Amino acid sequence: MKNAGMKRAVVVHSKEGLDEISPAGDTFAWILDNGKIEHKTISPKDFGLPIFSLEKVAGKEPEKNKKTFLDVVGGKEGPHADFVILNAGCALWVAGLASSLKDGALLARKTIQSGKAKEVLEKYISLSNSVV
Repeated sequence: MKNAGMKRAVVVHSKEGLDEISPAGDTFAWILDNGKIEHKTISPKDFGLPIFSLEKVAGKEPEKNKKTFLDVVGGKEGPHADFVILNAGCALWVAGLASSLKDGALLARKTIQSGKAKEVLEKYISLSNSVV
């Protein structure tokens, strides 16, 4: 990523084996920022979020997962929302839209609560249905 000219990037692997930041505790992160690569252990606490077990966010059948996702995008609070906010917050920091992981999480929560995330999802669904 550094050789490709990226200024910021994060590669993660949680203690539980997830390829995303875990809500259950420590996640190993390799962080590229302004040409330097640093290995850190990060956790939900770095985002100002609580730690909770993976069982609280485990997927179910597709229709249940769809409902859960729509609930989160619609502003429902709880472990699923925090899990989304955790990873979206990191992405917002990588994109340069937040000055820290915690600020990224705050922006992600604000975006969901304002209805903007739901609006973007609805536009994406409309666009993808019109292409077919």
